[in-house]
Order: sequence, then structure tokens, then C-alpha cells
Amino acid sequence: MRLRQQGLPLFEGGRLRGALTLRESQQREAAIFFQETVLRAWKEVDDALTDYREAQRRRIDIARSVTENQSALQAARQRYSEGATNFLDVTATHAQLLQSENDLSGSDTQIATDLVNLYRALGGGWEVADVADGADRALRQKIGTP
Repeated sequence: MRLRQQGLPLFEGGRLRGALTLRESQQREAAIFFQETVLRAWKEVDDALTDYREAQRRRIDIARSVTENQSALQAARQRYSEGATNFLDVTATHAQLLQSENDLSGSDTQIATDLVNLYRALGGGWEVADVADGADRALRQKIGTP
């Protein structure tokens, strides 16, 4: 009894060992959660890099297609002016050029989107400006109200 009064935990060993085991388990759980978070972030970055790289490769192919369709249109116009073909061939070739240019524009949009996704996966951030507040503040300053 006297040992208990002095604050020595002589008979509390089981409770203390249980608390220690609980703390160790909580630390292992936190380490596993951290590891999962790091691996998930790594995967997001890897996926974003892959998407960005593939979009750039597709753009190169589409740009090549645009160049080829421009040459084909020029050749079709030349053949039409020489009377070797009808205007329908020129129109069809022009439609192919327009489609490839449209694809190129879509590819540029995809590259920009993939770049934003990569930036976000790497932890990049930005502030969202509240346009309505800014416009309201500017209007109040213009008319002189607080």
C-alpha cells in the first residue's frame, strides 16, 4: 500500500503494457496510411505524366496529318485548275483538312488539360479569384459608396 502512495506503478504493469501495445499499433497504422498516401500520389503523378506525354505524341501525329492534308488540298486545287479533276475532289480534300485542323485544336486543348492535371498531381495550387466580389468592389469605388 505504501508503494502505491509514493506513485510507483507496481501493480499496473498489465494496463501500461496494453497502452504501449495500443500506441505501437496506432503508429504502425499511421505509417501504413502515410505509405498508402505516398503511393497514391506517386500513381497520380505517373498517370498524369503518361497522359501528358501521350497527348504530345498524338499532337505530333495530328500536326503531320494537317501538313499532309494542306499539301493534298494544294495538289487537288492544282489538278482542278488544270481540268484533271472536278471540284468535288477539292471540296472533299478541304473537308479532310478542316477535320484534321479541328483534331489539332482538340489535341491542344487536351495537352493543356493534361498539363493542368500534372500540375495538380504534383501539388500545385492556385487561388480562385472571386470575380463577382472584384466587380462589385470596383463598381462601389466608381460610384463612391463604401
